[in-house]
Amino acid sequence: KQGKTAFERLKFLGLALDPTVEIRIADLKGDGDWSMFAPRAHTLIEGSSLEQTTATCDMLEALVAEMQRRYDAKRALGIKGNITRELSRRPGSGFHPIYAMVDECQVLYAEQHPIGGTKGDARAWKAAKRLHDQARAVNIHLYQATQRPDDRTLPVPVREGAHVRSALYVPNYETAKMVLAEAADMGARPQGLRMG
Repeated sequence: KQGKTAFERLKFLGLALDPTVEIRIADLKGDGDWSMFAPRAHTLIEGSSLEQTTATCDMLEALVAEMQRRYDAKRALGIKGNITRELSRRPGSGFHPIYAMVDECQVLYAEQHPIGGTKGDARAWKAAKRLHDQARAVNIHLYQATQRPDDRTLPVPVREGAHVRSALYVPNYETAKMVLAEAADMGARPQGLRMG
């Protein structure tokens, strides 16, 4: 009850105002927090069962495939560097912005199902890491939110690939350091926040 989902929804409501943006959402709690996006989202997954976590992993892997398609298209067109705003907004260019959200991502990375965990063959973290590492250059962006950021709920390779990080209240400096990395050493103190 710190406002994590409300904060993320606000960002996605802003994104939804741009008709060129494709939105993909996985709400792995599934109590209706993201249902308002049903008319607008390309993908909306709601629930925490194995079916929804598998669908979320499939969504991330589909984004990895789209990322690869875009890199191949860039090479074929002779495009160097990032995708320009003009190209991304051109109808039919194939480079429109895609924003994906996985809320309650700790469900996706749980050890209890075959796609999760932190082992080398776990599909979920491998797809998320590839997106964090390479997708922004081709206009694909992945956001993830969890109430419990630790090594079990947010695997280190995924967490380290997140280039923009934010935190609401966390219980201690160690958790702040895990979420915010060097920013925690430079004065960021989410452990000092309180309700209200």
